[in-house]
Amino acid sequence: MPVYSPVRVVVLSTGDELVPVGESLKAGQIIDSNGPMLAAAVREAGFTTVHVGHVSDDEKSVKKAIDHHLSHADVIITSGE
Repeated sequence: MPVYSPVRVVVLSTGDELVPVGESLKAGQIIDSNGPMLAAAVREAGFTTVHVGHVSDDEKSVKKAIDHHLSHADVIITSGE
């Protein structure tokens, strides 16, 4: 019988305005609610999830984060504008 490892899913939010749940907001900031919600949905679907947090909106930061997580993730979900 074949044996498979659990699918590993990284949830990565993008946005300079994002603040983790529980931290105080400053002008122009919002709580990162999509990241934790997506991570919970991934877990509910039966997959192993890692909610990594958020990265800046610039292309270089997003590419660097994705490249880093490709080494240990089967799927990467990004959320942002």
